[in-house]
Amino acid sequence: MPVNKPDSLGHVGVIRYGFFPADRGVRREVEELRAEGFNVCVVCRRDERQAAVETIDGIHIHRLPVGGRGDSLWSYLVSTKVFCLLATLRLVWLHQRKPFQFVQVNNPPDYLTAVAIVLRLLGAKIILRVQQPVPEHFEVRYSKWYHKPISRVLRLTETVSVKVSDRVIVQNRRIRDRLGERGADLNKIAMVMDVIADSAIRLDEHQLLVDKITDARKGERRQGIFTIVTHLPVERDSGVDMVVKAVARLQDRLPGLAYRLIGGGSYIARVLRLAQEMNVSDRVQFVGALGIDEMIGEILTADIGIVPVKKNPYTDLLHSTTIYDYIAMGKPIIASRLEALTAYFAEDSLIYFESEDADDLAEKIYSVFAYPEDVGIRVSNTSDIYDAHRWERERKKYVGVYQQLLKG
Repeated sequence: MPVNKPDSLGHVGVIRYGFFPADRGVRREVEELRAEGFNVCVVCRRDERQAAVETIDGIHIHRLPVGGRGDSLWSYLVSTKVFCLLATLRLVWLHQRKPFQFVQVNNPPDYLTAVAIVLRLLGAKIILRVQQPVPEHFEVRYSKWYHKPISRVLRLTETVSVKVSDRVIVQNRRIRDRLGERGADLNKIAMVMDVIADSAIRLDEHQLLVDKITDARKGERRQGIFTIVTHLPVERDSGVDMVVKAVARLQDRLPGLAYRLIGGGSYIARVLRLAQEMNVSDRVQFVGALGIDEMIGEILTADIGIVPVKKNPYTDLLHSTTIYDYIAMGKPIIASRLEALTAYFAEDSLIYFESEDADDLAEKIYSVFAYPEDVGIRVSNTSDIYDAHRWERERKKYVGVYQQLLKG
């Protein structure tokens, strides 16, 4: 993180219905604001192991006692409404002590902007950070409740949230264009890719490990040992079940194949049960959630990073941040063919497979093993695309949103 400048640019409140500092994207952004010279206060949820109020690296954190969302729609609605009420009260109290110049709302839900509207009446400017397109997310996650009246309410809420915000930040062109189709003013929308900062990876500190892995991999390849990895939330649409099926299809052709499954989620037990049913439990190794250094070690050790997310109206709009982790560490990537990805990454960069097609995924895995000389070109092409969107570039666009509003 850059060296902090004196607090001189104003007071920023950041609202996130989630946990901090566990939310890597929010942490990266507030660290940049703090480094730029803003005083930053984050209002988020609290788990039982966290302090209600604390300061980390100059960032003031206020955690609210709001329970877990659960899987049911009712639980989610109650939890988010309680959070909105408590967040409003806390921010108004904080504003009275030190006025906010800006309030950044990180959705979902979109109606979190209702909290910021109170502060806008008191003189603050609102920045909406669209981390998820809520109507599409709702359509996929709560499909049995999704019908025309609900769809209209969600889109109206999204439209109002965008309209009352002074600026809106999205992660890619697909989301920007979708908001535009729904009537948003494209002039107020900025695109800031949600990529990992090079400073967070610190590959130079892992150079000894990189060298050892490079030497070891040559011998492993000759012995037929080949490691694939996924690191993402293990949920219904994560597609990790497709990876397990692909591993099963490659048992005879690639007997040294091992799959390292990184991450937590509600679908883990089902995935491990599927591995047992397909007789590949010994090849599917569940690692769990990891810290940044452990995660880097796992990815560096792997031969391929896989992003198997299933195609649906929601995932077709998003980039998985996992992709940028793999790219930053020089890994070839096999990814399901999603419109948000093909809009940025050409056919000669990522290795695409058809979503939910385990046979196609198995063939792509085997081709990387069998023809490693072709992989280097793809890694280079992917890196070239990534260079245009490194966080060191994206951060300027992110901080620039605040600087433009300061100028009026």
